Amino acid sequence: MEMKEENTDDEQKKKQEKKNEKKKTEQKKVQKQEPDSQSTATEYKRIAKEQGTPDEPKQNGEKKKHETSSVSIIDDSDKDYHSDDGDGDVVVSVKEHVGVGKISSPEDYYHVKFFDVEEPTECVDELCSLYLQGVMWTLHYYFQGVPSWSWYYKHYAAPLPSDLVEFYEGDFAFSFPKTEPLHPIEQLFCVLPVESSPLLPKPMRPLMTQKLKKYFPDEYPCIPDVHSREWRDVVVIPVVDDAVVQEEFSTLMSENKFTEKELARNARSAPLLFKFSKDVSSDNPAPTKYLKSKPAHCSVSELQLPEIVGGLFQPRVLVGCNTGTTQPPASYPTLKFLKFEATHTANGASPLGFKTKLPSVCINVDDGKMIMEEGETKEEFAQRQENKKRAVVNSIVNNVCAFGYPFPAEGKVVKAFDSKHEYSYDKYKNNVRTRKFDFFEDMKQKLKEKYLKLAVNVGDVELIVEAAPLEGLKLNSNFEFEPFFKFHSEDLVQVPVQLLTNVRYRKDERYDVQEGKVPISLFSTSKRVVVARDQLFGRSGTIIQDYGNGNTFRIRCVPSLTDDALSALVKTGEHLAKFSTKLYRLHDAATAAAVTRDAFARLTSSVFVDIEDDRVANIGLGLRSNRKQLYSPGYTVYTKVPQQNRYEWKYTDATVSAIKDYKRKFPEVFDAMKKDFQKSVDVHTIFPSNTIARVDQLLEYLSNLESTSVPLVSTQTQTFNSDALVELEQCIRKHAGQMCGPTEGDFNREELVPAIPDNTMPPWQNTLRLGDVVVKVGYLGPVPFGLTGNVIEISGDNIDVMFHKPFLSGSNMHGRVQQFSCFRLHYSMLMSLSCKPECVTSRAASNRGGGKKNKKKKKKTKKNKPSGDTNNPFAALAG
Repeated sequence: MEMKEENTDDEQKKKQEKKNEKKKTEQKKVQKQEPDSQSTATEYKRIAKEQGTPDEPKQNGEKKKHETSSVSIIDDSDKDYHSDDGDGDVVVSVKEHVGVGKISSPEDYYHVKFFDVEEPTECVDELCSLYLQGVMWTLHYYFQGVPSWSWYYKHYAAPLPSDLVEFYEGDFAFSFPKTEPLHPIEQLFCVLPVESSPLLPKPMRPLMTQKLKKYFPDEYPCIPDVHSREWRDVVVIPVVDDAVVQEEFSTLMSENKFTEKELARNARSAPLLFKFSKDVSSDNPAPTKYLKSKPAHCSVSELQLPEIVGGLFQPRVLVGCNTGTTQPPASYPTLKFLKFEATHTANGASPLGFKTKLPSVCINVDDGKMIMEEGETKEEFAQRQENKKRAVVNSIVNNVCAFGYPFPAEGKVVKAFDSKHEYSYDKYKNNVRTRKFDFFEDMKQKLKEKYLKLAVNVGDVELIVEAAPLEGLKLNSNFEFEPFFKFHSEDLVQVPVQLLTNVRYRKDERYDVQEGKVPISLFSTSKRVVVARDQLFGRSGTIIQDYGNGNTFRIRCVPSLTDDALSALVKTGEHLAKFSTKLYRLHDAATAAAVTRDAFARLTSSVFVDIEDDRVANIGLGLRSNRKQLYSPGYTVYTKVPQQNRYEWKYTDATVSAIKDYKRKFPEVFDAMKKDFQKSVDVHTIFPSNTIARVDQLLEYLSNLESTSVPLVSTQTQTFNSDALVELEQCIRKHAGQMCGPTEGDFNREELVPAIPDNTMPPWQNTLRLGDVVVKVGYLGPVPFGLTGNVIEISGDNIDVMFHKPFLSGSNMHGRVQQFSCFRLHYSMLMSLSCKPECVTSRAASNRGGGKKNKKKKKKTKKNKPSGDTNNPFAALAG
């Protein structure tokens, strides 16, 4: 009995010791303090010494000795990462974190970062040599092919730059072993974790957990990220010795363990070239039986690559690649269109935001400066210079060219400047006009400094051009594509003429009309269109027949809301946009609420008070933000003061009612505002007794207010308040059942609006207003084409629309509306039905005869006839 009790006591002690060890381990993980500078590395090396001296490092495919280095490396591949504690639990035998510590000197840096090297401070030159060898391997890889399939940089940090510079001044040479790449399955085995072993052939899977288990540890050290982001930690895992893998694979092959399919997977084969071809059709089996097989229109052939002599290839342009100033793709960095010389000088370039201290490569652009010829007088030379300058100006102004460094792009030259004149295009006289210009020297100096920061010396600048960059495509009134340039003053780019080419400019093909990007023909069978004829204005449909001349089409219109329903929605939107509740200025609002102006102004915004336990609370209603220029729809308005160049806040009845209710329930807050407004409000001053309870009641009251559910929007944004949204949604539901069925009819091209391609400007200038009925005419996007809706918010170029039907990608405006029928679109994707675009009206009118006489008659008819006598439901709001 005594022996059993002793054994029981011993077992309890062991269990208690284990628990204490686990607690210590957990406490170490929680601690954020870094270890001493050499503690982690020293512990790592101590464990390595206890396990014995490692063999020479293996070079990922063959055993290779370090001929150029005497660095003693702890090879992870020969280290046993696991030990058994007797209970069957696997415990990692090294520290969890390595490569971290306090660094206050270069010696500390090497001891901490090069934890896998014995005495790293004694072999800094060898480390620099290995690092520079890695740089050379990378350069070879990108410019001449893989120099060696087995070499790799073994360490997890780089030497200090000061040591690299010092080592670089000496003589050094590198050589790489010529080796062959691994076979596919061998390579897969080396990079997969144990969890992914089912991707390997069955005979190779047990190697990861049995014979070669030391290369696939369950736990391993890691180098933590400096900002404690675990996903950026670097794991220190052993590198698989591929020579061992090849040996094991050969053994399994000799035992015929692999199937023919697996051997085929592991074979090296020639690269294949796949080309799309409509004439070729081959079976493409589905990956599962639940999917249908589809034919593949693709031809397959062996890709013929040039022979690589000595395992290295020489940099050269392959057959079929474009070169020259006109062929490279748009905005591709190139210097081919410039005449320049490269120099290595200390020019103080700052491409990264700060000036470089050491010499750097500088591009000296040929400025094309003229030289006086022998026997030529100064007057003749000056005249020749002026003639050449004038010829250049006439050839580039109002023409398209390529400009910009280092990303040439297409643009249209708007103006040119020299030391005396400004040159611009006169579209009425169709020539270049000239006027005096006095700011050339300042402009030239700024441009030279700008390009010197980019390590570009533009030389002597005698002519500067101002160009409008290409924005994209725009549809003209005939719905034909044409380039669209950024002519806004803030978008114009000033460039020295020597950085511009106009003779062989590089055409920007990003916006070329081609199949696959935008439809070649916007009017063809199966294309979607919107009808612009008065009787069916706004109805969407599909072209089902082209009568052959490209001008007359058969259209099948889809079911849509009736004219009466759309007219009601137009009027409702206009009513809600024009409807405005009574607005109070600050003095009037404060008087109506029976509070001081200061209290009213401050409590409608934000008021922060300090609470116990260093808590800060906002006891304001948060209905506006003067600093951020935000307002709460339905409560506050930021309006311009008539005949004055300033803005002021105005308040609605809802705001006055909210302040009244606030004062009725918490009068102490307003009393405190009267006493001491300028200083910060102290919560004990507001609630002298029962402070915490009253503060909690106040915060709960503020959080349950209806105004807290209304989001603040920019003062530059026009939006409906919550009541208007509710009323509009009720109107949409009321008329949702008033639908007209599908119809077919013949229409001329002028009576149709095609689907507007993505990134293309429509031919009309959209002046959308709050409440307008619009139709979605964009070619792409989650909103169905032809869907109608009302504008509920305008924020710059972005328009929020409440569509008349819910759809899959619709939003409920964060709970402000019930149906998921809202979406934000760019204004170019919408066409107004409340106020027809001018170009659409003129196109439809031209089809009915047009002419000056007809136009006059139309105006008279519009004045004399009431809107109810016409077939157009939008005639009343067309103006």
